[in-house]
Amino acid sequence: MGSRSFPLAFVGAFFLTCLGAEWFADHWVGRVCTVACVGIALFGVWHFGSAESFKPSSAGDRWKAWAFVSAALLLALVFGPIIALCAGSWRGRWEFGVLNQSAQHWLLIKLPTVVAQQIALQLFIVPGLWASFGRPRLVALVATSMFAALHLPNPLLVGLTGIAGYGWIWLYLRFRQMAPIIASHFILAVALAAFGGEYVLNMRVGARCRELLPQSVRTNSEQIAVLAHAISGRVDSVLQSAGEIIVRGYADDLIHDTRATSFCIVDVDRRHLVRIELSESSSRSPSELRNGFELRVPLTSIGTQAAWELYAANANGWHSKLGPLRAFEPLEDVPHDRRIQLFPKRIDGRCEQFAQQAVGSQVSGWAIDLDDHTVPTRLAVHCDGRNWVVPLAAKQGRRDIASAVGTEHVPLCGFDVVIHGVRLDQVRRIAFFAVDQHEILHPLILTPKVSERMAQHWPRIELRKYR
Repeated sequence: MGSRSFPLAFVGAFFLTCLGAEWFADHWVGRVCTVACVGIALFGVWHFGSAESFKPSSAGDRWKAWAFVSAALLLALVFGPIIALCAGSWRGRWEFGVLNQSAQHWLLIKLPTVVAQQIALQLFIVPGLWASFGRPRLVALVATSMFAALHLPNPLLVGLTGIAGYGWIWLYLRFRQMAPIIASHFILAVALAAFGGEYVLNMRVGARCRELLPQSVRTNSEQIAVLAHAISGRVDSVLQSAGEIIVRGYADDLIHDTRATSFCIVDVDRRHLVRIELSESSSRSPSELRNGFELRVPLTSIGTQAAWELYAANANGWHSKLGPLRAFEPLEDVPHDRRIQLFPKRIDGRCEQFAQQAVGSQVSGWAIDLDDHTVPTRLAVHCDGRNWVVPLAAKQGRRDIASAVGTEHVPLCGFDVVIHGVRLDQVRRIAFFAVDQHEILHPLILTPKVSERMAQHWPRIELRKYR
């Protein structure tokens, strides 16, 4: 290998290991590439940086470098906010937080990262390419392309680092001053995070940026633009009441320091999309830190057989899914004057025995609150359009349930009650619910054994199981 080919190959190896570390960050290949990248960089800085062929700079060059940097920063800090304001990434409010990161993050993590990047660029890549090409413009062009490519697939970072990188390399080739280059790099990074809004994609690159790239969700009728982390929020609970679904949670547009502008739900099969404007929500309960919402969606809009996802839109119309997928399937033939919690499953339980008695029907099973391991005090029954609420007074110990839920105590979560007025030979639909202290109903499941037994003895009964 010739004397000019070796530096180029060495710089190329560093570039490839950097790409490997970024694109395989969560894989063992990424860890190997990170170690190799650091080792190659240290040797490259020692070998090429200490043997630069550039003319040493003078005190006058130092002041000229700072003057160029100051002028460039002034232009960037004047026109950058104007461009951001026109693009909508910045809303003109000065009390913004920079990516919600602390000063310690910027000084202890971002600043050392900037220093390491500029050392690798100016003291390894640039002199290495100079040793291979010997032409300033070609060196600057190739080094800039490599530096920008290391920020893939983040389109904004690729474009801006391509422009700024060429300027930094030109400054170093002209004045050989690292301090003003590092200072400008750090200041521009802070400014970009402050004014770039959701378009900086959390300053991520490589594989960790790929999941943040803009996407679109298409249905048969329309589509929405989706950008991960444009909205911070989640669905806390989903209830059903009187022919509608009630969705509660919070949704914050942290980037623009405001609340979500609108909501929509999309079925997981991507066939239907229902938009819910804030004016259609029944109430909103913002807390000190979060913008709460309560959305009411008619069952006629979403049907009863599909699972759905909830999206919220930020100030620029980008939608984010609120938390992980929380599928909810509305129940059929339920009390219309009560609220039934579909998500999350807070009270779990089973109806394990169901037998006909002379005065009614005997129901045995268990129910327990998964949050605090307490037990409900009432059982609600909905049978062919009629409702019963019976107390669960005589409770029984269930060590098997206590072991399953992981509590050291043995709650008296078993129950055995008689529901007067219910005859199995006349029932066509029946559902059981535990009633909490807020009068919210929680569905209890019929075990397969009970379902099979009832189907065997009363084949014409239509028994619906709620899951």
